[in-house]
Amino acid sequence: MKSKFLSQRVLGLAETKGQKLESYKVKLTDESTEKEILKREVSYLRKSLKKLEARAIVVAKCARTKFRDIKNKD
Repeated sequence: MKSKFLSQRVLGLAETKGQKLESYKVKLTDESTEKEILKREVSYLRKSLKKLEARAIVVAKCARTKFRDIKNKD
């Protein structure tokens, strides 16, 4: 149950990151060249991906622990 909640939370964070990126794009377009914008977006996406990967690892560990607990109860 907890792993399902955590995976939904990770998906929610991914959606939030997408929304933040859209607002981030709007801010940058007024003051930067297209090349600078792309560099910043790539940097932002890499950082976001690292955070999501870290959270996905946590979800996987929780799921593995839950599976072991259920398996050991039998």
